[in-house]
Amino acid sequence: MHEQTSSRIASLAKRVREATLEILWKQWASVGSPASARGGAQSIIDPEALVLTSLALREQERRLWDLVADWARVGSRFLSVQRIGNLLPAYPDATRGSLEEFASLAQEAGKDHRWKKYAQGVVKVQPHREKLLASEPSLVEGSTLMLRLRSGIGVGIKADMLAFLIGCAGSSISAKMIADATHYTEPAVRRAADDMTTAQLVFSSQGTPAEYHVIRPAWKKLLALKEYPAWMYWHEVFALAAQFLIWEHETHTRTVSEYARQVRYRQFFSEHRTAFSRHGLAPDVQPRTGELIGPGEFEELLVQLMGKTGKSV
Repeated sequence: MHEQTSSRIASLAKRVREATLEILWKQWASVGSPASARGGAQSIIDPEALVLTSLALREQERRLWDLVADWARVGSRFLSVQRIGNLLPAYPDATRGSLEEFASLAQEAGKDHRWKKYAQGVVKVQPHREKLLASEPSLVEGSTLMLRLRSGIGVGIKADMLAFLIGCAGSSISAKMIADATHYTEPAVRRAADDMTTAQLVFSSQGTPAEYHVIRPAWKKLLALKEYPAWMYWHEVFALAAQFLIWEHETHTRTVSEYARQVRYRQFFSEHRTAFSRHGLAPDVQPRTGELIGPGEFEELLVQLMGKTGKSV
């Protein structure tokens, strides 16, 4: 029975790993790196989530470390050090060590001293191929909208808020919803939104609480977008996938009981429920305990999630 359980976990992990890697390679290809992928990304790339997930899975796919380590040289300036710190706790614990190595490379090879906070204390950086896999970011695709706005406006909350609002089908969005999506604090979002409203880059409703929107056709024309790229909650999906894959990898040295599988699956669902709910999966399940989720249901939901987001990449 235990061997069957472990085999079932490994089979699910294989599907999640393949789906996650395909999404990562498509996004890296869209950024401009010569990654092998069938087509590029269509939805807006979350650069911090892309880097953190690549770092989290570097031991399972060595090419990711070669790419992301080299990208520290040419692309670190497009990343938000603050936001990467905001997202980091959702990823496997070992990701921090990998991030510190990335930060060391960003500081030394990329001449980006904003990364000093994470680079301190790094003694050794894992070997990687240099000046081979990473190229100067190409910001022509709609999927690179967040990076493009950061390049033009500056790295920070205002560029990210614009990317989110442009990617939300012209809807009016509250500061809380913007904060939940971009992972900045709600007061910071509100201050930035008020500044941008004053500048008439963003428009607000008269209600309470205020909601914000952009004139999408104007931004489409200004940015010469062929289509409106959609906002996807990549951080939530990637964090769940990374946590699951690292857990499965750690179970290779031991047999997992059926009870342990049930407990861990419920923990995954409880901790990462928004990854499912934001994509219309399991909206009626108890949000905190996940008591209504059996192991088979979780496996089915995870497969559905990866399939749905894989089609939307």
